[in-house]
Amino acid sequence: MTPVGRHIEQTDYITGFEVQTEANARLSWSSWEELGKCVPMPRRQLPQDVAKLEFDVSGHITAMTTQDQVTYQYSKFGADGQPTVCKITDGKTGDWGQWKQESEGVWRSYHKDKPNYEILRGRWTVDGNGKMHMEGVQDTAPLPPVTHAEAPRPAVHRIGPGPEGVPRCPPEGYHAVRKQLPPEAVQTAQHLLAGDYGTETPFQVGGRSFMARVEPHYHPPGFKGGPTGWHKGVTVYEKVGPPAEG
Repeated sequence: MTPVGRHIEQTDYITGFEVQTEANARLSWSSWEELGKCVPMPRRQLPQDVAKLEFDVSGHITAMTTQDQVTYQYSKFGADGQPTVCKITDGKTGDWGQWKQESEGVWRSYHKDKPNYEILRGRWTVDGNGKMHMEGVQDTAPLPPVTHAEAPRPAVHRIGPGPEGVPRCPPEGYHAVRKQLPPEAVQTAQHLLAGDYGTETPFQVGGRSFMARVEPHYHPPGFKGGPTGWHKGVTVYEKVGPPAEG
């Protein structure tokens, strides 16, 4: 018997690494124990909102599909057993996005293979049911350097809807926010959503100078706490240099 990746469907049971129905679970469990290839897991049914789980030979959850046809795929596992790449695909539309660990404590959002300004300062973890959990705060950061393999963008660029309208850099004299935004800054940004793409609005909160700009934002399928896919958003940048007086 050669150990290979397996998957489980709703109403199936997990018994060690091999996944079987309740009727033949005991035989399978015994066979895998004899080979020393089983991964101990408690017998349980999948949650009602989970349609399928997939594992690799090391027992990592490599994919979870919900009843709503959203598939979460996990890869490049770290020493702690947690993935450093999470791909999320909407089975109904085919749209997909990713979260990738960029460095220790920093994850970046991607629309397909294109990086976004949106990052997570913290980490994503995956529980025993294949569900993602966010630890930390969402933020923005400059895009990674463009490699020679990537095609150059057109010379004329306008901020607008969708991936082609993503700005290339922060407003002049400003950089991505490196500390958590005060609640007043978040409220100001929310009030500016009705503006046209590219609209820039300077403001100050608590002695800090900010610039809000209306830009396209992207959240992968299955994102909780906001719209998914490409949508209008407001990115807040902070002024370069010492804080404002007064």
